[in-house]
Amino acid sequence: MASLIERHHPTLRQQRFREEYRSAIHPAYNGVLHIGVIYLIGLSVIALCISRLEAARWEWLLVLPVFFFSNLFEWWIHKNVMHRLVDVWALRAIYDRHTRQHHQYFTDNEMTVDSTREWRIVFFPWRALFTFMALGLPFAWLLAQVLHPNAGYILMVTIVGQYLIYETFHYCCHVHDNWFVRNMPFVNTIRRHHTAHHN
Repeated sequence: MASLIERHHPTLRQQRFREEYRSAIHPAYNGVLHIGVIYLIGLSVIALCISRLEAARWEWLLVLPVFFFSNLFEWWIHKNVMHRLVDVWALRAIYDRHTRQHHQYFTDNEMTVDSTREWRIVFFPWRALFTFMALGLPFAWLLAQVLHPNAGYILMVTIVGQYLIYETFHYCCHVHDNWFVRNMPFVNTIRRHHTAHHN
């Protein structure tokens, strides 16, 4: 059986940051609503795109390269925007939220959340899903024109699906140790790697 070591030894600085962050969360914030909207919109877009497919066959092969390049793009954004200050309004905001907030709230000494209010620091804001969908639309349109409309819809299914998978796996990295995260393939590996990333 896989084993994970869950540590709860935050530094005084991390404890203070977590307390300040929690106290600054708007009283109306609802973690369940936050992720509910993300998954409702994401799954609705996936369902809409699938409902528009017309006898798709070979187009499903596009899932592999689209998934690969979406992950490559996420890696590039993570490396060059989330962990490097680019002094441009939106990019600076991404850096601030990720490096200055998320990486102070979670370290390898304290990776977990205790309440749904803390989901605000785990999940991206709603606008991130809309941004990724907007970035994918030109490519979907191009594939629809060059190949077939099915290709565009499958690209959007893959991009949105990959986004929801990312959010799900990332959430699993910040929950308390349990049977699922210890034994689920990929989840247990990503959890260990993510803890190392927060070191």
